[in-house]
Amino acid sequence: MDSLSKYNNGFKYVLTVIDVLSKYAWAEPIKTKTGENLVKTFEKILKKSRKPETFHTDKGTEFMNRKFQAFLKKHNIRFFTTQNETKASIVDRFNRTLKTKMWKYFTAKNTLKYVDILQKLKLYGEQSDKPVRFKFNIGDQVRISKAKRTFKKGYLPNWTEEVFTITKRVLRRPPVYKIADFDDEELKGTFYEQELQRVNKTDSDFYRVEEVLGSRIRNKRKEYFVKWLGYPDKFNSWVPAESVKDIK
Repeated sequence: MDSLSKYNNGFKYVLTVIDVLSKYAWAEPIKTKTGENLVKTFEKILKKSRKPETFHTDKGTEFMNRKFQAFLKKHNIRFFTTQNETKASIVDRFNRTLKTKMWKYFTAKNTLKYVDILQKLKLYGEQSDKPVRFKFNIGDQVRISKAKRTFKKGYLPNWTEEVFTITKRVLRRPPVYKIADFDDEELKGTFYEQELQRVNKTDSDFYRVEEVLGSRIRNKRKEYFVKWLGYPDKFNSWVPAESVKDIK
């Protein structure tokens, strides 16, 4: 993109980032590949999304910059350089698609300027006027996916034991959701549909116990203090002993 910088306020590059699970992508213009510029640009992306747990890049030296590495460490983001073609191909495919849309736009509008409409270019040529359809409703109970790395198979969904509730639907492309735990404490950030799995829990359903932490007699009834499997300690609770079943 260096050759187009004179048409784009001096911006020479585009930093592209893609969520491996949802395939949602971000693109931000950047003038130079210095650590300071890279940090500022990546901060813009983080403000639009949740903080990732891991960050995979190609072997570009700009990502090894001391300032950028310090930024990742500050935010507890684990850093990896891509060693296999599968992960590299995901963002490479997005880059090719974005470039194709850019040149279609240049031809249609007789311009070489992209910096002010870069976000719209991600939708250029698509049915952006198509209504957004939500998969989940407010009040639906869901589990959250965890990235499960498998050899040569990318990432397969693995779901939390803890169940959450949809509290808000956000009209975006793709649509995202806000969720809360059983204490109505809302989780930070938003979640894509690919990160959620609907569950149909009822009062008669069993919840798995990780450990019995104690016991007591209360009102002539025996009770166990239990830690629920997959749930944080704040949900530890006393339950009637007869309700704890040993299911093999």
